[in-house]
Parts: sequence; C-alpha cells; structure tokens
Amino acid sequence: MTHPFEIEQETTLPASPEQVWDAIATGPGIESWFMGRNEVEPREGATAAMDTGGNREESTVTAYEPGKRFATRTATGGDGRFMAFEYLIEGRDGGSTVLRVVHSGVLGDDWQDEYDALRRGWPFHLHTLREYLTHFPGRTGVPVFAMAKTGEAVLRLRAMVSNGDLDRYWRYHAAREHERLYPASDQHDFALRGRR
Repeated sequence: MTHPFEIEQETTLPASPEQVWDAIATGPGIESWFMGRNEVEPREGATAAMDTGGNREESTVTAYEPGKRFATRTATGGDGRFMAFEYLIEGRDGGSTVLRVVHSGVLGDDWQDEYDALRRGWPFHLHTLREYLTHFPGRTGVPVFAMAKTGEAVLRLRAMVSNGDLDRYWRYHAAREHERLYPASDQHDFALRGRR
C-alpha cells in the first residue's frame, strides 16, 4: 500500500541567491553537497538525473526560475510511487539566503521506514550544504560512492573502535595513502598524525 508524504525544511545560508542556485540547480553544484553524480539540463521540461553507485534515477525539471525556484519530479512508477523536490530561494539583507525545501511524493509498502529515513536525512544534507557554501563556495566536489561487500567491514570497524585501535589504524592507512599520492625519496622524513 502506498502513502503520500511531504517534508518541509527551511534554512538560512551564508551565501547569495546566485551561489545557492548554483549549488541546488546544477549538476556539479548538487554533487558538492548532496550525493551521487548529477546532471541537470537548465530548462523546464528537461531532464535531471542522479547516479548513485550505478543506480540512475531520472526526473523531469518542473520549475526552472534562476535564483528563485527549482523543482523536479520523478515519473510515477507502476505502484504509484514518485518523488518530487522543490527548492525556493529568497535573498536576505547582509548576503544571506533563505532556502525552503519541499520533498514530497508517494512512498511504498514500507513507507514509515522510508519516511523516517528521509525526514532524518534532510537536516544532514542541509548542514552539508551550509558547510559547502561557508567553506567552499564556487568550488565543486567530487562524489564518491562506496559499498562494503558484506557487513564484515562494519564489524571490523566496530571492533577497532571498541578496542581503542582506531587511531593507530587511521595513522597507518593515512601514511599509506600519503605514500601513494606523494611518492618521494625523502618520504620517510614526514610524519602524519591522526585526528581525534
């Protein structure tokens, strides 16, 4: 049985409406704070797409008003499910912008779990957007998608945390990554420190 839903979030961002628009309505902008690889054709009626680990989801751009409003909607599935996103931008004095996000649609049989995950996810994503616009405006991120083959990696990580070995593990792997990225004859003279 399907179930309609709507989640509304609002946040004030330390950026101009143009910077917020670039972050929410362009492929490279979305990749910098949301998830997956994204493509956006810049016009109403065009296609927006997100690829997360080989799973490509396409939607139709239903509103494209630069600096004001951007919206997309997936096609309705055979079971009636769809997702719609609307972003409303309002500039404020002092160079800040209010962003209002409305995520709506129809969820499937396990709608309660899906809804809870979506509801909990938006504050995280909007926090990431705020951090991106605060510290990296105008730069673009590179999305990385990784999955463990089994739960074994999670069990190992939990064991390292509970045994107090995570810092040592982190230092070891950070040093190997540093060696891989920056090979140098005098590399042994440098020390990497783990973060706490």
